[in-house]
Amino acid sequence: MAESSKLNQLPFNGRVHEPDEKKSDVVFVLVHHYGGSGRTLRRHVNLVNHFGFTAVTFDLEGAHNQKVFLPPVSKRWQWGLRYMWSDRIEEILKLVEGDKIILTLSNPSYSVLEAVYRIQGKNIKGIICDGGPFFDIFKCYWNLFTHAFKYPLPLRILQLFLGGLYWNPLCYKAQAKRNIKQFGKNVPLLSIRAEQDNLVPVDSIDKCLQTYPQENLTQVLLKNCGHLMGVKLEKEVYYREVGKFLEQHSLISPQSH
Repeated sequence: MAESSKLNQLPFNGRVHEPDEKKSDVVFVLVHHYGGSGRTLRRHVNLVNHFGFTAVTFDLEGAHNQKVFLPPVSKRWQWGLRYMWSDRIEEILKLVEGDKIILTLSNPSYSVLEAVYRIQGKNIKGIICDGGPFFDIFKCYWNLFTHAFKYPLPLRILQLFLGGLYWNPLCYKAQAKRNIKQFGKNVPLLSIRAEQDNLVPVDSIDKCLQTYPQENLTQVLLKNCGHLMGVKLEKEVYYREVGKFLEQHSLISPQSH
């Protein structure tokens, strides 16, 4: 995996990772999970490069402790971390020229729907979502603070309130449906979920994507891993299903991987 000379041209610690053998001009834009960064996407960069695509990584705002106490106000004066994420995703999508595929993890996948809506799906050839997007935001936050962060009960309750306030759940379901209605007929989506996910239940993802046009929606259930662990613990299945999705939508040639 090599990094191109474009490293300094993208904001938000953006990096461009070129494959050893480039097979397509389509670029993958990778969106990390909450609490991560572009550097935590190493396995997904390897996945993208394996198929001969360039991968772009960057950092989301507000996903790190030094940002969390600033008012979560977007460039459009909308309150909420989800809008701040959409701002950055939208900007990267506009800066990366040509056709793109988005690979996105967990909760920020919701903001991907918003960003793609804003650009009206222009040049987006596909979306691959792992562990999101999802409804039942408070239920999933509770799971996060219980199973991942393992907070004691009083702190868990406080974090649930603050997390919801910071993210902004107002009208989020209606907005997701609006976004999907706008571009869903034109953009194929692969939804990867984990049967043993104790943070984001499969049905919470299903609720969010239930209005996605069925002809453009592919769902894959990984049986032997938890939240976002498929690319590590079910690597062979993960690679195979991503390859099938890319083939199905003519993004790679059959058996090219």
